[in-house]
Amino acid sequence: MLIKRDCAHCGAPIIWLDTASGKMMPCNPKAVYYRHNPHGKGRVLCEKYRQVFACDILNTSLGSDGIGYVSHFATCPKADECRKRKPERQKLEGQMRFEMS
Repeated sequence: MLIKRDCAHCGAPIIWLDTASGKMMPCNPKAVYYRHNPHGKGRVLCEKYRQVFACDILNTSLGSDGIGYVSHFATCPKADECRKRKPERQKLEGQMRFEMS
């Protein structure tokens, strides 16, 4: 399943792709060529296998193992802001549960 949207934090176009675990992952819409490398610094979601691989991202199809998508969290300039809100939200939810009991 592919859903096209804009990032709520930076406004960049993104696509949401299914992973093998059934979760949706925000990715940059431009596909990239990659070569598997367990020590590579790149991470791509392979649409065929719906799994994230450690890899080297290539500029050409020569020597590539396939085409994948880079997680938008890796390139979003506001990714840290998105991650920082979650613990605050969990803290508020915990306080609300405590007050309700």
